[in-house]
Amino acid sequence: MAQVKVIPLAVPRRKRCPACDRLIGVEHKILLVKREELLGDLELCPDCCSVITELIGKSTEKIIAEWQLGGE
Repeated sequence: MAQVKVIPLAVPRRKRCPACDRLIGVEHKILLVKREELLGDLELCPDCCSVITELIGKSTEKIIAEWQLGGE
């Protein structure tokens, strides 16, 4: 099972947050690790990081279907 680790960056950088697409100070990095291997990472703004970590903590639901709305 994969683990999620949140690491604060020592020096925040001003760039686009990949979750909300705002040009803002990115202050956190989320690492997805499985058995000592890095699966992926995201650098997020404080707002997105708090929302995603809250959702990860409550993740007990199973996704059975996904839809793309708006033609994207």
